[in-house]
Parts: sequence; structure tokens; C-alpha cells
Amino acid sequence: SAASDVYKRQPKTRDEFTEIGVLGSGVSSTVYKCRNNVDGWLYAVKIKAGGQHRVPPSSLTEMFALAALATHPHVIRYYNAWIEDARLYLQCEYCPGGSVALRAEAGAIFSEQQLCILFRQVGCLIYFLLYISHI
Repeated sequence: SAASDVYKRQPKTRDEFTEIGVLGSGVSSTVYKCRNNVDGWLYAVKIKAGGQHRVPPSSLTEMFALAALATHPHVIRYYNAWIEDARLYLQCEYCPGGSVALRAEAGAIFSEQQLCILFRQVGCLIYFLLYISHI
């Protein structure tokens, strides 16, 4: 695929990561499941399309937000970011269970206990954003 070609021709991603598959894509980004060739761990590497010669400020905002929320247990962990060929690469925690949104779209039925856990996690995140973090 064209997105995979972008992934393979970048020196850092090509040398440090092995692409296992595409986890998802949107209007301006694609997320890959990758194995790091140095530590052997699985990561989600998000590639955000850039402008012709630079990364848009909105892409950098996402990176700063992930970095600021790195200590929160209910947000995927952010590990690294780099820019190659006017594209922003975000190396994040790989969550094998997928997102709640994808599970719901697939018709998953959540138990009352699962929903209570989910709402508690969302509440904790909102509290963290309002009272603890300084982003």
C-alpha cells in the first residue's frame, strides 16, 4: 500500500521497527503495529501526514498532549516522537485489546461491571485533566 511505502522508506522506522500490520487509519494518519528491532517489544507507531515541507502545528499539539499525560494510567503511554520527511511519527503503547470505540462498533455488549470500570476510568482522566495536569 502507499501508506506502507511511506513507512518502509524512512530510515529510523525502517532500521528500528518491523511493521507487522496496519491497526487503523484516518484522514491524516495511519497507525502501524510494529516490533522494535532493538528491544523486541510491540508498539503502535502513528504516522501523521505533514505539509509539503513541515509538520503542521496541530500534529505537534497531539504529541505534547500525549507527553503531558504520560503518567496517567488510563491514557496510552507515549514513548517517543520524531520527524522524517515532513511527517510526525509517534511511538506509543500497543494495546492488544483494541479501543473501546472499535469494540462497540463491532457490536460488543459490555456488562454493567465493564461499564462501571470504563466510566470510572473516564472520570479519573477528566479529574486528572482538570486538577492535576498542566496542559
